[in-house]
Amino acid sequence: MKNILCVILMLTASKIHAQDWFSAFPLHSQVDGYIITIAGDTISGTVQFDFPVVMQKRLVFTAKNSQDPVKYQPEDIRGYSAGTMNWESIIAIFATYDGQMKFNRFGIQYSGNGPIHLYRIFPEKDKIKKNLSSARAETIHNGIALHHDMGTFDHLYLKKSENPAMDVNDRTFKKNFQTVMSGLVSDHANLVKMIQSREYNYPDLNKIISEYNHWYLDRVYKR
Repeated sequence: MKNILCVILMLTASKIHAQDWFSAFPLHSQVDGYIITIAGDTISGTVQFDFPVVMQKRLVFTAKNSQDPVKYQPEDIRGYSAGTMNWESIIAIFATYDGQMKFNRFGIQYSGNGPIHLYRIFPEKDKIKKNLSSARAETIHNGIALHHDMGTFDHLYLKKSENPAMDVNDRTFKKNFQTVMSGLVSDHANLVKMIQSREYNYPDLNKIISEYNHWYLDRVYKR
C-alpha cells in the first residue's frame, strides 16, 4: 500500500507540473530551447509552443540567428528541449484488438539518467479505446486533436535503450509484468530475483527503474 501511494503521489505531482508548464505560455509563443540532431549536435534557438498533442508530433523550431522556422517530425531529430521540458524521439507501441501498431512521437522524458526511461505521451482522441482496429488507430494518430485539454495525460511508456516504448497501462504489460521487467533488467541478477519472487510488482515500477539505472551507472563509471 505504501508503494502504491508513493507512485500515485509521484504521478500526481508530475501531472500538476505539466499542467503548470503548459499553461505558462500563450499559444504559438516562442520558447527558448534547442534540438538534438540525428548526428548528436545541439542547435540552440526557439521552440514554437503549441498544444501538447501537436508538440509530440511535430516541432516548429527557429535556430539562433535565423529568421526561418523549420518543421521537424520525431524521425527527423533525436529530440528537443523547450524551457524545462525535454522531449525525445521514440517509437511507441499501441495495442489494438487486431494486433499492435508502432508510431513515432516526441515523448516527455519522465525519469532520470540511465538506459531505462519512462516517457509521457499525451492521449489523443479515442486513442485509449482498446476496441480500435489498427486501421482506425492509424487514422487517429495521423490526425491532430487540437481541442484536447492542454494539461491532461494518462499514458506512460517504458523504453530501454533502442527498444520500442511499451505502454505501461496496457493490460498485456500488466499481466506479463514479471516476464517483461525481468527481461529488461536481466543483467542485474538480484533485481531479477526480486521481480520474479514478486517482492517488486507493477506498483514498484518507478523503484525498479531507479534501482536498475543507479546500478548500471555505478558499474559504468567504476570501469
